[in-house]
Amino acid sequence: YSFMIHCSWRICDTDKIITSWKESTSLLKKGASKIENLKISSVNISESLDLVIKLEKGFSLQVFCDEGINSDFDCNWFFRDGRKYYSINNNGNIDIEGS
Repeated sequence: YSFMIHCSWRICDTDKIITSWKESTSLLKKGASKIENLKISSVNISESLDLVIKLEKGFSLQVFCDEGINSDFDCNWFFRDGRKYYSINNNGNIDIEGS
């Protein structure tokens, strides 16, 4: 599996922000270490294609699709599972490639 985020995101513990995409490397590592190896309990994609991955122990990864058509990236985030490639592009659409 692979998962890449090109837009803004944050890691939360219930309702408290632990870290986000704008933090220093040391704070990012500290925040990310809190969700390492936790199991996913649910995944939700909103109508605006924002993503919330809920994890064990009340943690979540929240991803906000804020990269527009003039972005340096061609998508906000993507997920690949070995068979298919799912991409949330900058036009507000989901692209699915593969078999």
